[in-house]
Amino acid sequence: MLKHLKESKCPVCGDSTVVGEEIERDILSKTIRIHTNGQRWETRTFLCGQAINWIPNFSKSELDEYYTCKNNPEYRLKLEKRKVAVARVRSFIDSLNDVDDEYKTHLKNGRGYSC
Repeated sequence: MLKHLKESKCPVCGDSTVVGEEIERDILSKTIRIHTNGQRWETRTFLCGQAINWIPNFSKSELDEYYTCKNNPEYRLKLEKRKVAVARVRSFIDSLNDVDDEYKTHLKNGRGYSC
């Protein structure tokens, strides 16, 4: 049970389905890590993908920068831009007339640029 994290829903989309709660443990002894102020590091993850971390150094919670909400408009826009970029790169590879089809397929599958 988490002591410090009080957020019960994603602050971005409002999803309240919790899929994971974690208390940071010492890697060797497996005991709960305790900050010098008596608090511990905690994480709560929601179904939408957003994670919230309790940071005992500052006695506050913050959004995880790696596990972000999939319903975030900025995140969705970033994914759309990436899809467009991939399509443009694949289209450019297809337009290379002086390169054989086997190498084009090699490039489009992301296997690198070596010959």
